[in-house]
Amino acid sequence: NLAAQESSASRQAALACDMAAAHPDDHLSKVAGVAWDDLDVEKAREACVEVFSIGPITGRVLYQSARLLDKDGDATAVAYLKQAIEEFEYPIAYYHLGLFREGFKRGSLVAGIALSRVLSEEANYNPYSQGAYLNTLKTLSERGYEPAGKTLIDLRASGYIAQYNEIFPHDKFE
Repeated sequence: NLAAQESSASRQAALACDMAAAHPDDHLSKVAGVAWDDLDVEKAREACVEVFSIGPITGRVLYQSARLLDKDGDATAVAYLKQAIEEFEYPIAYYHLGLFREGFKRGSLVAGIALSRVLSEEANYNPYSQGAYLNTLKTLSERGYEPAGKTLIDLRASGYIAQYNEIFPHDKFE
């Protein structure tokens, strides 16, 4: 019975941390998330510290703690992000460190969106990035991100994809 009470308290503490500090685009979070500008550092700190005292510590709790530390200007946020990656491979932690490709590989949609923006810029001056850009858009679209599908339609209509296929016929994008 004591174990059940501790487990219930742990779940409640984790939910409070989620509600106070979750990223709105964290697909592994159980709540809607909090926009950066709306993140109340003190409220989030209180909620997330409780999880550290009760346990268990998860990648999600480490990420959310890093997020609130970052908002507070605390450089130890990086250590929490690295721990979330090293111990849990928590997808959105990769995004927060700018490792968009790795985060996207692990399922973070927001990392994929950021990656597509980077590749779009690179594709303007590096033709080798065009294929990666198009494939990232295709994967984002397949995962339900509608703006990526619209961008692909627009690129087809503009002739961009046909131009890519002419430049790299061996790596044809369909």
